[in-house]
Amino acid sequence: MVLVFVGAYYASRILAQHYQGSAAGGNIKILERSTVGPNSYLLLVQVGDEIKLLGVTQKEITCLADVDKNSIQPPTSKQLPTMDFKAVLRSLREKQEGSDDAAKPKP
Repeated sequence: MVLVFVGAYYASRILAQHYQGSAAGGNIKILERSTVGPNSYLLLVQVGDEIKLLGVTQKEITCLADVDKNSIQPPTSKQLPTMDFKAVLRSLREKQEGSDDAAKPKP
């Protein structure tokens, strides 16, 4: 079971790097992603000084619109807090160990 969590941890780190849009040259940034349906989503992408709205499906990527920088709202502080996977894993492990100790019969 621990191997599953460890595997999930490393997979989430790899996926996070992939979806943050960190390109080698740093000219492309994914500003926002919004799921539209199964296997389809919208991406707001900054390429150099331009911002594009892309429609992405399993089979194609379509540029839907050029977006004016002034029409984009900056991220708000009401975003969900980020969770540290290591801390969550540690917490789950401690809870499991605590429940295992409680389940043991006392002499």
